[in-house]
Amino acid sequence: MRGLVSHTQSEAGLAGAWKDLLTAVFDGAIQVWYSSDLDEGGGVRAGLDWREQLNARIAESQAILAIQTPESSGRPWIMWECGRASGVKEERQLIPIAYGMGKDDVVSPLSSYQACSGEQRREVGRVCEALADLAAFLLEDPDAPPVFGAERVLFNGRDFTGWGFHPPG
Repeated sequence: MRGLVSHTQSEAGLAGAWKDLLTAVFDGAIQVWYSSDLDEGGGVRAGLDWREQLNARIAESQAILAIQTPESSGRPWIMWECGRASGVKEERQLIPIAYGMGKDDVVSPLSSYQACSGEQRREVGRVCEALADLAAFLLEDPDAPPVFGAERVLFNGRDFTGWGFHPPG
């Protein structure tokens, strides 16, 4: 299965954290791509038409995670990517992920989709569950949300400390 994280440049760290989390939780069964990924084979390749690359990645993705912050909410490129994804022939899951704002603050047309809070451990777990259902992949414990300790973030038995996921409040 393939997924795409829609984000602004300033949110590249969050996009990378989602890629790392999903890659580890699903043992590579979900391939996650985001445009500003600087890892080998990731992101938009230099010298090529970025719209062509982005359209191809959207078309091959079964899930789109749309990072929404007060700074990026309603930004034209995120709306364009998500609109393009929802208008492509195949069904795909679109999940707005809110940071620093309430889920109810996600603007239309993304507000038509059930949003999740990236700052709430149970909701990060719900995103993983939704993707597991979509990929028909069984988690070791699908009801186990990330566990936030004073210094560590654990999910599904794996340590994601320092990857951009933070406990609420």
